[in-house]
Amino acid sequence: MSLRSARRQAMAAAALLCGVTLQPSWAVMAGAAPDSPAARVDANAATSLWRGVVSVQTPAGVFSGVAVGRRHVLTAAHVLDTSPAPADVVVFFNASPVAVAVGAARYTRHPAYVGFGVPTLANDLALIELVADRPSASTSYAIATLPPIAGTTVTVVGYGASGHGDIGVSVARSTSVKRIGANALDVLAADAEGVIRLFQWDFDGPTAATNFRGGPTLGNGVETTLAAGDSGAGVFQIVSGVPVLAGLASFSGAFAGGPSGQGVFGTAGGGQVLAGYATWIRDVIAASGHADPVEDVPLPGWAVLALAVAMAGRLTWRRRVASG
Repeated sequence: MSLRSARRQAMAAAALLCGVTLQPSWAVMAGAAPDSPAARVDANAATSLWRGVVSVQTPAGVFSGVAVGRRHVLTAAHVLDTSPAPADVVVFFNASPVAVAVGAARYTRHPAYVGFGVPTLANDLALIELVADRPSASTSYAIATLPPIAGTTVTVVGYGASGHGDIGVSVARSTSVKRIGANALDVLAADAEGVIRLFQWDFDGPTAATNFRGGPTLGNGVETTLAAGDSGAGVFQIVSGVPVLAGLASFSGAFAGGPSGQGVFGTAGGGQVLAGYATWIRDVIAASGHADPVEDVPLPGWAVLALAVAMAGRLTWRRRVASG
């Protein structure tokens, strides 16, 4: 595909986002019964792959984040839209049954972020610098420096509310309960320079009536979407058994003609594609004086090669971005 064709395709994908009524991302939802919110809970243990996914508490409520270094947590910029004092921001690490709370020294929003959806959903990222190193039982994640392809299946991990996809939200968000699920990146959208910035999915239910993008469902006990508190949730690809941070959840919404309830089948979710922001993330961490070893941020060389091979092989090629 030529660069011009790729840009046309990406702009067509961006246009698809315009057909969705959007809002900051609402939790990891369960499917219909017999699946349940409880079945999606990930244990707070040092053996969990997701022990580096954290909850972020501000005066506005509980949100999600992901450790990307020994002193840094990545979250959505709109989580900090009320401009709280750093002393009012607390990060909870749940790498053991007893949570460890670590305060914030400062936070840095992406310089192009000026407000949720103003004028774009892109750039909705912020780095929280901690007052101390993350707990040793926790972990941090490498950031993908190559964007995923449309149709890639990803794992979503966050601390938001939950409920059943056929009913909606019924369980409140919590600083100590993280949930997991999966979805496919139905749409990837690029900026004017052709850099892929955003992804979007739909929450497929058991019938075609809930399928607005690609399809079909990954399964009632697997497919998920976002609910209140999942802003900042991690969106991961698994590369050679290792979680690699490919995106960050930041918005949800309703398709034209589709249901509008929070977290119900047939609604939309999405967020930031991190490959386009890897340099900014690395530079902020380096400027803090708390940079990690090179293998921690960004993506290590072996994983770059693995991702390149996976892309060449059309990794989990289930859904395609719409062409113009």
